[in-house]
Amino acid sequence: MCFALRVGSASGRPRYEGLGSLSEPFGAMEGCQMGDITVSGVSDLVLEEGVIEASLGLATIDLVPAGVCPSAVTAFAPAQVGVLHSLPFVAQDLLGDGQVKMLVNLTQESELFGEACSAGFAATKVRIEEGLEVARGVCGADAELVELKASPEGRAR
Repeated sequence: MCFALRVGSASGRPRYEGLGSLSEPFGAMEGCQMGDITVSGVSDLVLEEGVIEASLGLATIDLVPAGVCPSAVTAFAPAQVGVLHSLPFVAQDLLGDGQVKMLVNLTQESELFGEACSAGFAATKVRIEEGLEVARGVCGADAELVELKASPEGRAR
């Protein structure tokens, strides 16, 4: 099953466009070409401009830049992601600083946030509405959408 992804920006131009396919197991990559998106563990995915959501949690979306296989970024084990009832996904360079981010919706299972922070991740609040609006924040379970950025000191287990 393939899908098209278009995330809008405030200017009306897409921030990212690409094609992807549903695949198993968690974190599987269909390749490392510009435009590849891999979504794992989702039976019903809804993608609209400016909106990313899944009817079943357990999803990972990888926006893969040319020549990069960010296997280390999908470091969260299935058991950890499995406690979420919403949508985590991985995206490349959301803030324009050349780093890969992981966004996790923690509205129902916030304890993973504390584990991630103690495992050496930095957190940033992110909202997805009319495009991507990013606000830098600190570790805290009140963030609805949180960016987890791997640091050299720790990795999620």
